Amino acid sequence: MKFLVISKEDLIRMIACLLLGILLGGISTNILMGKRYDELLLTNQTLLIQLEEDKQRLKQLEKDTNGTPIVKKVVLKLFTKEDIHTETDLEEKIKELLTGLVGLEINQLDTTILRDILHERSVILGEDAFILAVETIIVDDELTFIVRAEKQNKNRLVEEE
Repeated sequence: MKFLVISKEDLIRMIACLLLGILLGGISTNILMGKRYDELLLTNQTLLIQLEEDKQRLKQLEKDTNGTPIVKKVVLKLFTKEDIHTETDLEEKIKELLTGLVGLEINQLDTTILRDILHERSVILGEDAFILAVETIIVDDELTFIVRAEKQNKNRLVEEE
């Protein structure tokens, strides 16, 4: 009978190779799947925001039964130079400011007041502040805001306080 004889040094080398293989496999999996995971998180966050908006719109529409034209949906088109994650978080903060508009009668909306809700408003996101500029508002059953957001300088933020 033949037995496999392994010295202590060979055993340590084999265990080291196994651990190195596990480590390299984990790193390569992270590199290959990291972008996809990031995309899935972003999609999930976007869908959760849309779900909340749709729930609110449904509640408002269920309350309105008299047939007058009302705002059924608020659409935000945001233009910014920031990355997609910051843009999504910024959209979420801005949509919080617009939540009460769904269900309002269209003929009773004042476009000046609609503009003032967002125009030249500062939105804080983490350590950064963004200044909003409303470029266009389209009043229809879908109330559309076209907004540009620019990161505010920290020096300017300190001066205003």
